[in-house]
Formats: sequence, C-alpha cells, structure tokens
Amino acid sequence: MTSPQVAFERFADVLSREQHADGGLGWTAGATAEPEPTALLALALDDDRARRWLLEHQGTDGAVVLETGEVRNTGAAALTARALPTEQARLDALAFAVGAVGSRLDTPDAADDPLGWPWVPGTYAWVE
Repeated sequence: MTSPQVAFERFADVLSREQHADGGLGWTAGATAEPEPTALLALALDDDRARRWLLEHQGTDGAVVLETGEVRNTGAAALTARALPTEQARLDALAFAVGAVGSRLDTPDAADDPLGWPWVPGTYAWVE
C-alpha cells in the first residue's frame, strides 16, 4: 500500500512536470494554462510560481478569469482569490467574486436572488 506521503510526492511530481514555464497549469497535459487548475496547483503545493501566474493574470477589476471571445468564465473567482500571493490581490479578487452575480431567472419558480456567477453575458450559473 502506498503511503499518503509517497502518493502526494508522486502527485506533486506530475503536476510540476506539467506546469508551464510561466507558472500556469492547464487541465490536461500540454493544454493552455487556466486560472482554476493554476489556483488548485498554488494551493495544493503552495507553489509560488503558480501564485505569480495568477497575480500576473489578475485584471484591474480584481478578477482572474478565463476569457475566450464572448465567454468570461468567472466560475473560479473565489478559488483564485484564495490562491493569490498578496493580501491586496486577494481582497480585490474577493470583492470581484462577491460582486459578480448572475442573471435572474424570469420564471415563477425562480428565487428573487441572483444565481451564481455568469460565465457568458446574459446567462447564469448554478452554485451548489
């Protein structure tokens, strides 16, 4: 049976090999770096390079988000806030996360509260 420490070291080795030179990490081997896997790497391995990547990709609004054309995926806003390296960067990211709300559903069953963070303009995302 593999000890937790050995398993962790193997896991850390694989992640370190897949980490981009700039500190970012993609979801799969060779994929473009994205905020969520990079934040997970920063937190799991206390990785300074990943934290710096997040800081370098933080916008003036505090968000560290994946943007592809019309899609501005803010789903990992709170996670990236936790992984940023400085207190001010974390506070800015948290302010963004708290302020970024989704659209309201226009149905009789919908609650009066916004539903999560929108990933695409004019839409909403469920938060569980």
